[in-house]
Amino acid sequence: MTSSDHSYLRVRMKNDFPEFTGTDLEIYGPYEEGDKPRVPEDNADIMVNRGNAEYLDEGDES
Repeated sequence: MTSSDHSYLRVRMKNDFPEFTGTDLEIYGPYEEGDKPRVPEDNADIMVNRGNAEYLDEGDES
């Protein structure tokens, strides 16, 4: 599976978050509260569902 097979979403971190391996097998993080990384959709869903992040619109850099 290549990175082109993955969908990515931008999130805003609600707290500090450690380094992790994404579903695309790339390394992400660590992140601090307020960071706005673009991560694989599956990972973004988990982060949001666990209360660690919130979804951002791709154009939302504020």
